[in-house]
Amino acid sequence: MSGGRFHWVLALALGGCGFDSSFAELDTDTGSTSMGDSGAPNASTSASETTADSDSNSEGGSSGGDEVDVCAQQGVPAQWTEGELISPCGRPNPLGLEDAAAYAQAGQGHALHYPVETTGILLPERPLRTLIEGNPNDPLRQLLSELLPAFTGLSSMEEIYEQLGLVRGEDGEYWGVTVMNTDRGAGLTFSCATCHSGRVFDTPTLGLFNRRSTANNMFVVYKPLFEQVGPAAFALGTGADSGETDLWAMSRDNIRYVRSVDPRALGLDTALAHTILSLGTRELDPWATRTEQSWQNPRSNELEHYPSDVKPATWWLTKYKNKYFSDGSLVSGNPVLGALLVNEFGRGSDLVALDAWIIDNWDVIEEFTTGVFATEAPSFFDHFEPEAFDLAAAKRGEALFVDNCARCHGTYQKGWSKPDADSLSVREQLETVQVVYFADTPIHDVGTDPHRRRSVEFIQDINDLALSEKYDLVLTPQDGYVPPPLEGIWARWPYFHNNSAPSLCAVLTPADQRPVVYQYGNVTNGAVDFDSGCNGYPLDAPPHFDQVFDTTVAGLSNMGHDEGILMDGAQERFSAAEKTDLIRFLQTL
Repeated sequence: MSGGRFHWVLALALGGCGFDSSFAELDTDTGSTSMGDSGAPNASTSASETTADSDSNSEGGSSGGDEVDVCAQQGVPAQWTEGELISPCGRPNPLGLEDAAAYAQAGQGHALHYPVETTGILLPERPLRTLIEGNPNDPLRQLLSELLPAFTGLSSMEEIYEQLGLVRGEDGEYWGVTVMNTDRGAGLTFSCATCHSGRVFDTPTLGLFNRRSTANNMFVVYKPLFEQVGPAAFALGTGADSGETDLWAMSRDNIRYVRSVDPRALGLDTALAHTILSLGTRELDPWATRTEQSWQNPRSNELEHYPSDVKPATWWLTKYKNKYFSDGSLVSGNPVLGALLVNEFGRGSDLVALDAWIIDNWDVIEEFTTGVFATEAPSFFDHFEPEAFDLAAAKRGEALFVDNCARCHGTYQKGWSKPDADSLSVREQLETVQVVYFADTPIHDVGTDPHRRRSVEFIQDINDLALSEKYDLVLTPQDGYVPPPLEGIWARWPYFHNNSAPSLCAVLTPADQRPVVYQYGNVTNGAVDFDSGCNGYPLDAPPHFDQVFDTTVAGLSNMGHDEGILMDGAQERFSAAEKTDLIRFLQTL
């Protein structure tokens, strides 16, 4: 891989067949079709060059004659190469599989129950449960309470799962908890659903980010447990058998190669720093070899202190993109495979063994990939009565959106615009018929907090890893962030890449007037914990909102999205009534 390419990594949590790229690319400045000399799309006029002030037609209508069918390439097998164009209507079946529904179902099972059997940290489940749920006066338990303040008072594994912020399914099971049977006994680990599932009021939702995940923090909190309790003491204190003791010893050895940092606010993810700092405990060679010398003398990196926090990715948006991360920095490679690799980099795994597992389990990669891309956004009208919704306001909001927002966020064809709309139910009219985004994922600098995108510059030597080369995974620093597709935007509060805007009202407010501090917490009651008018956290916070988000903290700024978007010089572009109409439209997406 070229040394000129920058480095790659994909969030913890979550990251080839032939592809015909000869279809017309949208010229987002003119609304016309742009073709190179060979008949292939001209990259110089790709959607990625759209500016915040440009006029665009994201539906791809040709300016002179025949219309372009922008959805024609949907479902074509992905090549995962840099610059590969995709269907602007998305690719929920990126591998072009004939039995995609079965693959998706299996893949979403992998999201809930972690599939990588060579994972670096696998805790012996039975002895750990015995320790936590046993006699509080046990000497080992008392030692742990002294070492780990977070351990004090815990009396069940379920309390630990609550501490992790895990989503609980309708069957009572915690999403992400994985008990893996091995020849050494049952081992406990956590899957991608730990960070990539959330609750919409009372409904667990796969693919939504977890607003209360403490996964990164747990590495910081519990690492002293491994450092202080050796295999013999663990066996003595828990009654672990020889196989279970081996699992503890393996995890203890591997966690030496793990370094993490605390998120600056609950609900944000520090996987970028976690991965890079962890790889800094290994040798600087293609297989990131683990040695006694390397973990005792880790390489320093700016990400020990420089903020790289970001909200975990929303999975149902992956189908619309050819660049990943909120900053679009993953420009090549299957993002789901990349996520699994990065997950294991951050668990101290041996990369040779990991590669052997991938080779032997390529069907799992295909299933997992299909499962992530096939996730769907929840509907606002699963929770609120469509008949009580202001349809007229939403239609007015659509006109404002098309004139002001579609050039960056795509277009959304609504049921109310269908020829037979008068015969449809209210809910059918409110539904989105088709999302039309971009063939090449755009990136813009609209003035939002730059720390996350700049933090990519501090990643060192990862493109040179053998697994990066083999699977063509490349991460390149960008000069802005991806203006994301807005499907399911209503459920994705708080907003911006760093959660700094508590509601859509805040997003549509000039930056200098947005809340500097807001409170947040569990949202279980849509009537109390959710402001449906502003769509997000209520500023008049209920008593159980136990967290404070401070936008004055480095990396958590709520600036940006102003000039040319909300503001024309000193003048706001939208009136209060127009903002309400825009929010009503966005709630239908």
